[in-house]
Amino acid sequence: MDEIQIIGLFCLVDDFVKRFELLCSQKQLAYRKKKIRTRSCRTSLSEVMTILILFHRSNYRTFKHCYLKEMKIKWAHLFPNLVKYPRFVQLISEAFFPMFCFVKEHQGKWTDLQFVDSTVLTCCHVKRASSHRTFRNSARWGKTTTGYFFGFKLHLVINQHAEIVAFRLTAGDDRKPVLAMVQRVKSKLFADRGYISEKLRENLLKKEVVLITNSCYAGIMIP
Repeated sequence: MDEIQIIGLFCLVDDFVKRFELLCSQKQLAYRKKKIRTRSCRTSLSEVMTILILFHRSNYRTFKHCYLKEMKIKWAHLFPNLVKYPRFVQLISEAFFPMFCFVKEHQGKWTDLQFVDSTVLTCCHVKRASSHRTFRNSARWGKTTTGYFFGFKLHLVINQHAEIVAFRLTAGDDRKPVLAMVQRVKSKLFADRGYISEKLRENLLKKEVVLITNSCYAGIMIP
């Protein structure tokens, strides 16, 4: 992204944050942990969320390299009040709930064609799963075509315009969150072989959604 696009993204995020914090104040909702320190942080919530979005739109594989090389050097003039990397990592947890609300607000709309798939989010290497502590109470074992993993699965439903219309984070089987993500709308839902299930197909038909797996639509051109 160029400088103008980054500024535009920040303005979009900042407008949302102002509305979000006003609503939290009116409803007396606390989304941050109580702190002992009284000094306010230099980096705003809007900046934290903007940087996280920029990372996911970059080609960097790790956030640390993106933050230290891209944000602290290349775009330092756009983010003059950035804290050190360890402190920024602490701020990410405070941005989790606002980021979730931001994504929900900007979801795409259901159309005639939807596509569902999932990706693995591993917590650690399988050999270290027994000693893993961070997500011990929530992460689970799972299996894909490439083997076993320990962690979560991110499920996404996108429309024909490549817009995210629904998402779920689970530690279970591929097909379990589909019904909860799908709305009652006349459409076709395309999926891979991991979603082949007669029971799932029947339940989706009750919502007027036709499930089409890759074994069914092989060779069909999607407009």
